[in-house]
Amino acid sequence: MTQADIDAAVELLDGWADSHPSTPLNWSRFTSITGFTRPALSAKESIQAAFVRAKEVQRDVKARSKASPNELERLRGRISELEDQVDTLRAAEEKWLTDWQKVLCNLMEMGINAADVLAPISAAHWLHTEDAIDAFKKERGRGVYQKRGRSDKK
Repeated sequence: MTQADIDAAVELLDGWADSHPSTPLNWSRFTSITGFTRPALSAKESIQAAFVRAKEVQRDVKARSKASPNELERLRGRISELEDQVDTLRAAEEKWLTDWQKVLCNLMEMGINAADVLAPISAAHWLHTEDAIDAFKKERGRGVYQKRGRSDKK
C-alpha cells in the first residue's frame, strides 16, 4: 500500500458522513471499496484513526437526525423567532448608540463634561432615577428597554 493509497483511504473516511450519510460504515464495506484487506488497512495508524473518527461522526449524524419532522419544524420556527429577536435587538442597540452619541455631543456643545454626567448614581437618587427612566420609556414608546422580571403595572 502506497502513501497515495493511505491518503485516499483517509480522505474517503473523512468525508464518509457527508458522502454516504445513510450507508453504515464497517470494515467489510470499506475493504470492498478500497480493495485492501482489513488487516492491511487497520495496520496503518492514520487509516485506523480516520475510521474511528468517521464512525463517531456517523453516530453523531444519526443521533441528530432522529428528530421528528414536527420537532424539526418547531426548531426551524424557533430559530426564525430568535433571528427576528436578534435583528430587533441590533436595531434597538443601534438606535440607543445613536441617541447616546447625540446626548454626548449636545453635552459637549453646552460645555458640560460628559464624565460628570456619566458619574455613578448614589443610592439615595436611584429610585427617583428609575422613575424618570420609566417615564422616558413610556414617552418614547420603547418596550425594548423594559427591565426583566418587572411589569409596568403598579
